Amino acid sequence: MFDLLVAQKEIRNNNIPLQIKPAPVDSPPPTVFIGSDYRKMTVDMCMLKAMEAMIYQQHFIEARVNGSDTWGYNEKSFVLVHAVVIDDRVEIFVVAFSTLSQEAERLRNAIRVHVFDGAYNPNMPKDYKDNHGRKQPPFFIRWSHLQMVGELTGTENWFHSCAISAMSSNHLKETHTGNQIIFGKDETGSVVVIGVGLQKVTFNGVVPVTQNITPVIVIASSAYVEIAGKLKDKVKSSMDCATL
Repeated sequence: MFDLLVAQKEIRNNNIPLQIKPAPVDSPPPTVFIGSDYRKMTVDMCMLKAMEAMIYQQHFIEARVNGSDTWGYNEKSFVLVHAVVIDDRVEIFVVAFSTLSQEAERLRNAIRVHVFDGAYNPNMPKDYKDNHGRKQPPFFIRWSHLQMVGELTGTENWFHSCAISAMSSNHLKETHTGNQIIFGKDETGSVVVIGVGLQKVTFNGVVPVTQNITPVIVIASSAYVEIAGKLKDKVKSSMDCATL
């Protein structure tokens, strides 16, 4: 069904099989840049805007919509756009990986601008591939979605503590940008864990909006296909503070 891809998505008991060429052994893990914000649009609109940005603006080799994800890649980079409904809006994440730090940042910014505020074309395809022999990037991406449940799972402090514990238990060096996005890395690869729709706890410990189910994205990258998969699986299984 899918051939020579660089990404994998799993949605509880719905694995997508992939056949992937091995990366060069001397390829370092890519750099990642992430942007997020809320917009009033549907998930489908967000996905098609991401397709337009990837295909027509950035000239990606391949791009595809899978439910609430749109992903695509060129010779040096991979981008994932994820959207989830929060009240009357969608929260959108643009995650860009590249062998070049400046290119990861540029792609994050360029695709984010179009997805967040660009024109919407309802006639965009949901599946595109350039068949002119262009090469894939020299790294692999694996990602999964999970849901976490519990009385305080929707809070930033809870998620931050749980994600850091998952990184530490897998001997990954942790860094973070705020409490919603947690990074971990070792000499073989890197992982980013993203909490969606998190609420801040007020000064007296009251959660302003009750959220019993928190969507979480776990994304791993490595020059080695097996390591990317193992990093993703290990960190995902360690996010067991309360999972569905």
